[in-house]
Amino acid sequence: MGLSCRLTYFKSPNNAKPFSLAAMLAITQPLLFLKSKVGSQPLTFIKKILRTDNHLIKIKTSDYILVDSLINKLINYLIKKPRTLFLIDSLGAILTGFILFVIMRQFNEYIGMPKIVLTYLSFMAICFCIYSAACFLFLKERWTPFVRLIGVANLLYCALTIGLLIKYCSLLTTIGIVYFLIEIVIIFLLTYVELNVATKIKKCD
Repeated sequence: MGLSCRLTYFKSPNNAKPFSLAAMLAITQPLLFLKSKVGSQPLTFIKKILRTDNHLIKIKTSDYILVDSLINKLINYLIKKPRTLFLIDSLGAILTGFILFVIMRQFNEYIGMPKIVLTYLSFMAICFCIYSAACFLFLKERWTPFVRLIGVANLLYCALTIGLLIKYCSLLTTIGIVYFLIEIVIIFLLTYVELNVATKIKKCD
């Protein structure tokens, strides 16, 4: 491929799993595969994002331990208050739906994604919002299956978005590519937290 992105990771002393940022940055690889078809401009921009002063990105041990600790603290907190997780998910979903349907459709020439696709994605986001809001308001127990369901749904949304990025890469502007990559990273992080919370709640039951 035209661009290779290597990241160096260090495990924390408690043998925690490698930080999922590796998987998130790996999401950009399918887009790079299309370099010969869509030209180099958007890929060059991604290349600049993934590099700093012409050196490949590295995550220091202290940085990894800090981020890993913060994520674990967040997961442990949400295990005790899973309703908060549904609140976060619902607010994020309604924000995503608003951005996709209102802002990005209005300024579509700066994004490049077809309006009909933005409409479908915003509809999915609203459905996620309704589901999470209903769980937040009415669910009192048996959190595990409901948390896992929204986690899997978010993961499928990420996969769908990646597929759309690949399909419409030739139409997307740099702003459009960057927005959807950021959205994928954020949702992937949320999914990682949700699935871990669901697993640990089940172990505690």
